[in-house]
Amino acid sequence: MNGLLEIQAEKELLREATKVLNSLTGSKIIEIPLPKEDSEPDALITIKFAPIQHRFNVLLKGELRQNQAIGIIEKFGKNKDQWLLVARYIPRPLKDYLKGLGINYLELAGNSFINVEGIFIYIADQKVTALREVAIGKLWKPTGLKFLMVIINNPELLEASYREIASAAGIALGSIGPLLAELRSGGYAFYKRNKLNLDNREKLITRWIEMFHAAFRPKLIKGNFRFLRAEAAKEWKNANYPGIFWGGEPGAALITGHLVPENFTIFTDKSGIELVKMLGIVSDKNGNVTILEKFWGEPSRNKKVIKYRDKASPAPALLIYADLINDLDSRNREIAERIKEEYLNGK
Repeated sequence: MNGLLEIQAEKELLREATKVLNSLTGSKIIEIPLPKEDSEPDALITIKFAPIQHRFNVLLKGELRQNQAIGIIEKFGKNKDQWLLVARYIPRPLKDYLKGLGINYLELAGNSFINVEGIFIYIADQKVTALREVAIGKLWKPTGLKFLMVIINNPELLEASYREIASAAGIALGSIGPLLAELRSGGYAFYKRNKLNLDNREKLITRWIEMFHAAFRPKLIKGNFRFLRAEAAKEWKNANYPGIFWGGEPGAALITGHLVPENFTIFTDKSGIELVKMLGIVSDKNGNVTILEKFWGEPSRNKKVIKYRDKASPAPALLIYADLINDLDSRNREIAERIKEEYLNGK
């Protein structure tokens, strides 16, 4: 079950988008109640041009991003004519991309591509600027994303003091109470036997990744670099420096041992000059080493310590997973799922 706020937003999105499509095409659109046991589509609808009608499984999204497209294509698979993507906003290049693959979509403004037996709709001239989604609540702003990152990585923090949560997340103490309240009111946490537990973990992780890539990660990027020497690129695991944390492919290599990185992601509060000396890298806008600002605080004393053979330190598992799951490389996505199962599934 989705969080209450998101259920309302999704219902409103579907209602408004189908209303616009009806006004533009004269089609009759009927929403069908979801079977209780069916949790795959977000909704079911029938689009009817008498005497022809077609039933769609509906996938609802806010502002669609490039990194979400692969997952949608894989989800629809060979049954793509049975699915309809309904989104608040889809960038023009993505619309063209989806259309080229035969993926049915409907944007809130009415722009759409629906091509199934007996029905063909293609609308591309509706204005969309004023309809782009603003994330709901403080949870999805930078402070909230920092808070969620440490909570998802370590749910035991829900039972820690406000001061400890604030220290782990690197945010103000006064932010914790309102964020915890929104976590509960949004349907992402509940009390059981006087203990606060995460709920709707899958939805929470998915939403966090979407917002992290869309609104937060781009602001953290300090620049791109490359290793000056080939030997340095092979010795990165020996970089035992405080304040340097490896994300993406190298982070996955550290915690799984099943990946040889080709692209390197580093979270750090070190300056570029310090990194040049420590890691043997040089600035290069096309380089395969991406440096991002470390944005979390001190580790919680409740956090289980994971021992690694290598000297280098991995970034939090959620950050590693977030980068790999959006990668086009199927091997990286497979390893991302392993990381999710082992570190993020709450067991």
